[in-house]
Amino acid sequence: MVAQLLYLCKRGRPDVTLTVNFLCTRVKNPTEQDEFKLVRLLGYLGSTINRLRIISKDGKIEHVEAYIDAAFSAHPDGKGQSGCAIFVGTTLVDVITRKQKCASKDSTKAELVAISDMLLDV
Repeated sequence: MVAQLLYLCKRGRPDVTLTVNFLCTRVKNPTEQDEFKLVRLLGYLGSTINRLRIISKDGKIEHVEAYIDAAFSAHPDGKGQSGCAIFVGTTLVDVITRKQKCASKDSTKAELVAISDMLLDV
């Protein structure tokens, strides 16, 4: 089920990327809480099945915007979680989220790690 959701979030539903990536890390040893998160995600997808992903061109597309954020110490091993949303004009073209490769001492350093990791994707 998680593999199917991963395909879905990469192809048409970037709004569920964070949750799906978290569930991917829990496939090997899932808990009841993970099952609850999966059921909740499926309920969200069912209730928003008619949501459209609009790809528009508002005049000239002159800029690319990226929003990068980090969650400090989001994982049990002390590593953070990085996230990035990339827009071309007004169109969301990609959402990326991944576990940081190193543990940070504070939230400011976690933000710097996120920028360093995500800038190449932008």
